[in-house]
Amino acid sequence: MSAVSFSSADYVLGLQCLAALWLKKRRPGSAAKGGQAGYWQGDGLKEIAYFKGAARVEAPPWTPEAAEETAELAQAGRRAISQAAAVTPKGDFAAADFLKPRPQGGFDLFAIRAGATVKEHHYLPLAFQYHIFSSRYSIERVFILRLNPGYVRLGEIEPRKMFRKTEVTAVVKEMAAGIPRRLAAWRRTLARNTPPKAGPNQHCKPCLYRGGCWPAEREIPDYSLFSVLSPEKAEAIYKKHKTADLRELPALPLSLQKRDEVECWREGGLIKKPKEIRAFLQQLRWPLYFLDYETIAPAVPLFEGARPLEQIPFQFSLYIQERPGGRTSHQGYLHQKIGDPRPALTKSLLAAIGRTGSIIVYNRNFEKSCHENLAEASPGQARALLALNGRLVDLFLPFQKRILYSHLQAGSASLKKVCLAFFGRKYEALEIGNGAEASTSYLAFQRGALNKGEQKKLFSNLKAYCGLDTQVMVDLVKVLEKHAS
Repeated sequence: MSAVSFSSADYVLGLQCLAALWLKKRRPGSAAKGGQAGYWQGDGLKEIAYFKGAARVEAPPWTPEAAEETAELAQAGRRAISQAAAVTPKGDFAAADFLKPRPQGGFDLFAIRAGATVKEHHYLPLAFQYHIFSSRYSIERVFILRLNPGYVRLGEIEPRKMFRKTEVTAVVKEMAAGIPRRLAAWRRTLARNTPPKAGPNQHCKPCLYRGGCWPAEREIPDYSLFSVLSPEKAEAIYKKHKTADLRELPALPLSLQKRDEVECWREGGLIKKPKEIRAFLQQLRWPLYFLDYETIAPAVPLFEGARPLEQIPFQFSLYIQERPGGRTSHQGYLHQKIGDPRPALTKSLLAAIGRTGSIIVYNRNFEKSCHENLAEASPGQARALLALNGRLVDLFLPFQKRILYSHLQAGSASLKKVCLAFFGRKYEALEIGNGAEASTSYLAFQRGALNKGEQKKLFSNLKAYCGLDTQVMVDLVKVLEKHAS
């Protein structure tokens, strides 16, 4: 086996599960292809000139050439270095958003984070970066540049206003102190021909290496101990009983709702509470409007008056049912021009949606925030837009509260799970998990990164995807009506 080297991503993976790190390094072909689409819309953050006149490392990231170029820039000048890189004699590698020289000597390390607050998981890769850079440079202080949620774009981006600087030196140094010993132990583990033992934890389900986990009996069932208890409690019980299978465990400390849910799973049945279902349906007022939005949430605001990570609606789908049992008609809008989609979308929405009638959505808080965003962007229509929030009916709640629940939902009230439970493969093409991918692709369009053919394909996919979401909601109301008696 060749010498093992680690990156920041390797370090975080190893802390989560050493078996996964072993598989990544020793059996890289065991990684699942694809994986869950990430809702990362931080494109542009790395290009923000937080330090004027910063020298940028032009060598490809994660290469020895990037580390060499960083060293040359650090030695040649006194400018901040953007996209800096460093490597240890053993080949461990890290990149940093900024390496800034101090007038009195040494350097400060800066990391950009696409969030408004500093969270615990931000420290882990930063501690590794500090460890790597400290092997080559004298790192005096460490800072996180986090987004300022109150920043509003007015003209050109103002980096010093868009970011808030937080010093995290003490925490990072403390976390980094044990890294050399930990990496040495990991190298010994990775030199073995069999992966280390590891029990299931909260990182298993999204893990790309889950399929190669050894031995196979450690696999977590789709519905398991980790589905009904918090990760911490589930891990403690697993360690005691050596299984995550609910059929092999004694009685668990569950809430009444979770107990009913587990019993439903054991029996392979259905929970339905007709009285509560009828109460939910009785609040509906016709005509019904089934509404869904698609949005982008760029970390760097693209449009005048927008904030970092603000949900910007660029598409809506609206099914309309005029009377109980009546047919539905469809209207929608997709902004297909580069530029702020909100004014044109608002005009189309208010022309399509009446002033009375229930507006049915799946996740009320999301649609509510969309209307607030649109109102802020179109003050003249703010009153009409905000009035929509008083008419919202959240279709998520009956399934989330287990008023109607199938064992096939496996503890989830996501639209994907509910569809599989009540419609089988009828909506197989829905692919709800690709919503984030579609949003990210639309953001690429707004940045001018798609050619004409890619734009045409994107718009076609978006129209089908968003319209299908609202059609699902129409059918879910029929499901509720069926089980109301």
